[in-house]
Amino acid sequence: MPKVGIFVCECGGNIGDVVDVKQVIETVKSWDYVAVAKYHKYLCSKPGQEIIAEAIKKQGIDRVVVASCTPRMHLTTFQSVLERSGLNPYMLEFVNVREHNSWVHGPKSNPEATRKAINLIRGGYERSLNLEPLEMIRDKCSREVLIIGGGIAGIMSALELADLGFKVHLVERKPSIGGNMAKLTKLFPTLDCAQCILTPRMAEVGRNPNINLLTYAEVQDVSGRPGNYLVRVFMKPRGVDIEKCRSCGVCAKVCPVTVPDEFNEGLSQRKAAYIE
Repeated sequence: MPKVGIFVCECGGNIGDVVDVKQVIETVKSWDYVAVAKYHKYLCSKPGQEIIAEAIKKQGIDRVVVASCTPRMHLTTFQSVLERSGLNPYMLEFVNVREHNSWVHGPKSNPEATRKAINLIRGGYERSLNLEPLEMIRDKCSREVLIIGGGIAGIMSALELADLGFKVHLVERKPSIGGNMAKLTKLFPTLDCAQCILTPRMAEVGRNPNINLLTYAEVQDVSGRPGNYLVRVFMKPRGVDIEKCRSCGVCAKVCPVTVPDEFNEGLSQRKAAYIE
């Protein structure tokens, strides 16, 4: 049977002044499988951490529920407590009763905040019953990066990553990179020349051997896992053999079909045979 330890932090007065922590503890003590239920003024402090460590070592709890502030601040803090005490760090369930509760209902004591804290902790408690110990694994990650969108942000990201040695695939759904900045003459707030800043970087993208530029293309599917994704990209038909194109413009001149020009928001026409 699982042995659950529930620990509530008062976070100074951030939680304790709004939530009746003693009532919370008395309530959670009655739940099945709860072997330990305690609170502390600052659970993240060394004395607070020792309370959790002692419960793991002496009372044999095999999963921990911590009700305190945001996990962004102290998730790793409490995971390290479990690890030092011989318990798998992933047997921790973290419940945010500060940002999600006391800061909403405060600053004064509020029975609604107490009820909500109990409900939030109940959810964390129920989830803790299904926790399983996990182990860290190491795997090789791809050194290739996909950037979707060839505006100035995508261009600068591609150039910086390429300079760091990454192979970059820059996908732009329109026929040309540059985005909205390519349509501007001046930039706020300095009124600098947009093309003077953008054009050299656009040319640099085309020259960089670490950048694979895919214009007039869209990402259709992404599968795999972090560090090793498989991406399917759809290349829109442009009436030009990209491998043979030398940007001479002859094919566009002889092409009899015209279509709306995306660069000019469809206000003008371009030839269906698009120049690479």
